[in-house]
Formats: sequence, C-alpha cells, structure tokens
Amino acid sequence: MVESSASFFDSCQTGRRNWETSRIQKGTCFHSGKNSEARADSAAAFASKKSTTQDTGTLTAIPVKQPEAGTSSGRLPQGGQQIAVALLARRDYSQEEMARKLAARGIPGEEIERILQTLQDQKLLDDHRYARRWASFWIQGKWLGPLRIKMRLLQKGISEAIVRETLMYTEEIFPAKERLRKILASERKQKENGPIPLHRKKKLVNLLRQKGYGWEDISEVLEESGGFAEE
Repeated sequence: MVESSASFFDSCQTGRRNWETSRIQKGTCFHSGKNSEARADSAAAFASKKSTTQDTGTLTAIPVKQPEAGTSSGRLPQGGQQIAVALLARRDYSQEEMARKLAARGIPGEEIERILQTLQDQKLLDDHRYARRWASFWIQGKWLGPLRIKMRLLQKGISEAIVRETLMYTEEIFPAKERLRKILASERKQKENGPIPLHRKKKLVNLLRQKGYGWEDISEVLEESGGFAEE
C-alpha cells in the first residue's frame, strides 16, 4: 500500500512538471504569436488608412511659399533708414560713423545724405550730444586730458567746432588740472611727501602726457606737489 502511494505521488509530481513545462511553452508561443498578430494588425490598419485617405482626399499637401526674388529666406530687403534706426537702437552714433555704416551696406550717397538729415530732424542723430556723452565718460571714468579727448572725437568724425565746444564743456564740469591732481594723488606712493624723486617724476610725466595733458598744466601741478619738473 505504501509502495503504491509513493508511486502515485511520484507520477503526480512528474505529471505536474510536464504540465507546467507545456504551459510555459504554450504561453511563450502565445505571446510571440500575439506580438506578430499585433504588428500585422497595425500594418493592416496603416495600409487601410492610407488607402482611405488617398481615395477620399482628406489629406492635402500644404503649399510652401518660395522666397521672393532678390531676398534671403523670403525677407524683404531693408531700406537705408531701417538699417540706421536698427543701429541706433543699439548705441549712439555720430553722423560720420553712421554714414560709414550705411555706405558699407551699399546705400547710395544721395540716400545717405537724405537719411542723415531725417535722423537729425528727428533728434536721433546729434553730434553735440554724442560728443558730450563720450567726453563726460572719458574725463570721469578715465581722467583723460584735453589733447586725448580732442584726438578721439576727431577720429569719430566730430567737427572741429563741436570739439572746441565740448572741451569747454569738460572744463566747466571737471577742469583738466583737477583731473591731473587726481591722477597724481593716485600714482604717488603711500606716505610719499615732499619732492618726488626724479626717476618717479619722469614716469609720471610720461603717463600724464599719454593721457592727453599739456606740459604747462603738468608742470604747474607737479610744482604744487613740491617737486621740480623738467621736460
């Protein structure tokens, strides 16, 4: 009886293992078949949809607008005044600088003159304002002298008359000698009193001349400091 029970138990265990193995195999085949069927159904649906849309005409091509002749990417060419206004939106320009910019963009000379006049009438270009702004920055931020300021303004196309007027303006708000005293005080060594040594004096003179100060003003300020100035 015991042997028959054990034999029965072993046969049950073997049968269960065979059943589980068969189930796993069927499940694998089922899933594989399911994936294949899903891909087939998807392809069939796409083909059906494509056929339907071709028959019904529900999908229409969107026309692409071609660039106009003589333009890039369909944008209209900018006129000279548009270019000038765009440049002025970034920073201020003198009349001479603006003329150079427009000429570099291929704007004809007659049109440049007309544009400059229009911008002046609208107060968008003003050499007096432009010169004073730059001069104020140079005397307060860099302590430049009259000679250097004059040279820089002329390079920017400012007329001699406006340069002279601007230099008078700088003398009113921050005189050249005051700027010289500021530079001298910043360049003198800490606790350095009395006459400045000759080798130090030469270096200071060269620095002040490079910043655009005349010898007369330099000499006077150095004399105030107790030293003897030699050129």
